Amino acid sequence: MAAGFTVDMAGAEGMRAGAWTDGEEFVIRCDGSEETAARVRLEAREGDRTAVEIRPVTVAEVEAGLRAGGTVPHPALALTDAAGAPLATVRPDERVPWPRRFTVTDAAGQPLCAIARAPSRFGRGHWRIIPADGGPHLVGRDGTVAGWAVFVMLLPLWLVLFTSSLLVALLTFGHVAELLSWSRPQSVAWRRRGAPPWTGRVLTFSHLRTGYRRPGRAPLDERVAYAQAALHHFSRTHHD
Repeated sequence: MAAGFTVDMAGAEGMRAGAWTDGEEFVIRCDGSEETAARVRLEAREGDRTAVEIRPVTVAEVEAGLRAGGTVPHPALALTDAAGAPLATVRPDERVPWPRRFTVTDAAGQPLCAIARAPSRFGRGHWRIIPADGGPHLVGRDGTVAGWAVFVMLLPLWLVLFTSSLLVALLTFGHVAELLSWSRPQSVAWRRRGAPPWTGRVLTFSHLRTGYRRPGRAPLDERVAYAQAALHHFSRTHHD
């Protein structure tokens, strides 16, 4: 049995529509339930290590900062349960818009894991969860093997359709200008390092279902799963 959940915008039913409003936060909902399992607030951390000021920010503020030049540091993510009790905090290790590494701590400030992000250049980008207890790393690569196989097989067909739609747009002087979009596979499966290709999954993201699942045999710590999912959702929505 696998436990599934989604990361949505509070009050947005999982859809991005129009301008963000003040007080926004992410909510985590378990499959088959409209109840909130956890909340994710964004926090700006300003100052040096001896005097850090923490203040809540909204998605709208973060996006406005990115549009203004992209120099605003990545916010921290504070996870709480439905009642508001702290679960975990995700802090970027670098004061840059898109850090490569984050530290995840529990409600008492003890480390749970580190999360590292290697962006895609010429190969597949990936996420890496590094447990604080020294356990095996968990690696989630962009796109599954099956997804990339389908992508490669359908790419020639998409090129034909894209060229056709481009010709229609030119011949109609832009009156019919809907071009077909295409993107790389976006589903992700986090596996224990060294596990065979079809085993060892501890967390999966399905692009078609826009949801996450935790396999039941060796479930990933719920706090770590929520932290990675929230970071992945934020990055996928605003950066990737």
